[in-house]
Amino acid sequence: SGRELVFIQEDGTLILGDFTLDREALKQFDVIVEAIDKSGNKDSTTVRVTVNDVNDNAPVFKFDSLVWNVTEGSRNDTLEITASDSDSGENGEIHFQLVGGNRQLFLLEKTSPQSALLKLNGPLDHETQPKYVLTIEAKDGGHPPMSSTATVTVNVLNRNDSPPIFKKVNYEQEVCVIVW
Repeated sequence: SGRELVFIQEDGTLILGDFTLDREALKQFDVIVEAIDKSGNKDSTTVRVTVNDVNDNAPVFKFDSLVWNVTEGSRNDTLEITASDSDSGENGEIHFQLVGGNRQLFLLEKTSPQSALLKLNGPLDHETQPKYVLTIEAKDGGHPPMSSTATVTVNVLNRNDSPPIFKKVNYEQEVCVIVW
């Protein structure tokens, strides 16, 4: 019935009972208010109560860790990063940031409210560094903001781009040949 959930004071102030509202579980509810005067006359109306959001949820990445295989020398490879936040409004707005790893070689470009593309900022070289570990943060717009992180391991796949090189121009070796 809900009678114990909402109380009305004599001045008309609506008081919620001893319970906690969670906007993610209940966005709004209706309260039927009935008034009775001393003569016994009644009237009722419905009051719609909308629950305002508080920033009580951190963004959640689709995957806590990802592996991204990139062929060395590639310039156009991308990896989609997604996260969600069950809060609403600015509390649910997600901002992506590269917070760990080599930030000169990688960049993030936001593509939608819940996703960003991890891009190469130039070609990678397997012989220079075969693996990178990056940390990506998803932070919401709440006050104070809440955040979470995910790890991306970038494996730079070797390409046969280094021809063999002789250390010397000429080599000499005496060979003993036995003839029968």
